[in-house]
Amino acid sequence: MAKGGGEVVGEFSVPMSMSSIGALLGIPTSQFGKLRAWSDDVANFFGRVARHARGTQTDAAGFQEFLAYLKSILEAKAEEDDGSIAANLAGLWKNGS
Repeated sequence: MAKGGGEVVGEFSVPMSMSSIGALLGIPTSQFGKLRAWSDDVANFFGRVARHARGTQTDAAGFQEFLAYLKSILEAKAEEDDGSIAANLAGLWKNGS
């Protein structure tokens, strides 16, 4: 957009959403590129499963990779218990609430 135009969703909305969600979940900014790819995989996976959409060849693997990564983040946040939203979510997850 600084170039005098642009694609608002791809250049602004998606990065803003990814950084907001990533920050809430305690995902380091260095992982936001992966978060975007995982987001696409999760959407494709659930689209395929719930609506019999085409999906992609990598959506199931990407979904599983995202779940494993998210579990590792939540486990670390549960140990830190730093009062952040991510730590509170992790505590709820760990305690089965």
